[in-house]
Amino acid sequence: MPEHDGVVDYLSVAEMRLADARELLAPPTVDSGDPNAPTRHLRAAMYLAGYALECTLKAYIVTSEGARGFFEVVAKYKESADLWKKVAADAHDVKLLLAASRLPADPTVWDEPRRRLWGQCEWWNVAIRYHPKPHTDVSSARGLVAVLEEMCQFINDERRKRSN
Repeated sequence: MPEHDGVVDYLSVAEMRLADARELLAPPTVDSGDPNAPTRHLRAAMYLAGYALECTLKAYIVTSEGARGFFEVVAKYKESADLWKKVAADAHDVKLLLAASRLPADPTVWDEPRRRLWGQCEWWNVAIRYHPKPHTDVSSARGLVAVLEEMCQFINDERRKRSN
């Protein structure tokens, strides 16, 4: 089992990555005269905010399963459920993590604002870190980071309800 796999670890990392994302949305101070400076860090901000969503979903899963860590839950189910086999193969897929979380796995049962938020979040995946070009629209990047942050808050609120 990985060393940092519990709820506290995931929530701590999620908050750190959201703080990193917010900081990366600010204009860079190093090479600020570079023509790419205004957009240079935007993709990294989007990546880190999505990573926070992944961590928040994992914390929710650990809490709802009463487990010590996420990979304990994966080991428990991966031999018996196709969904968990997929999660074991790609533990970064937020759509799979949502389905595994037992939050309403079908976002169509959520209220309209939550459905809209999830629709903006679900396209996120770790592959965006490999995209060679920066995201060039500052307002879209800021909007996505805000949406991811709001979804993290919603999931964390649901996790707290479940743990009480």
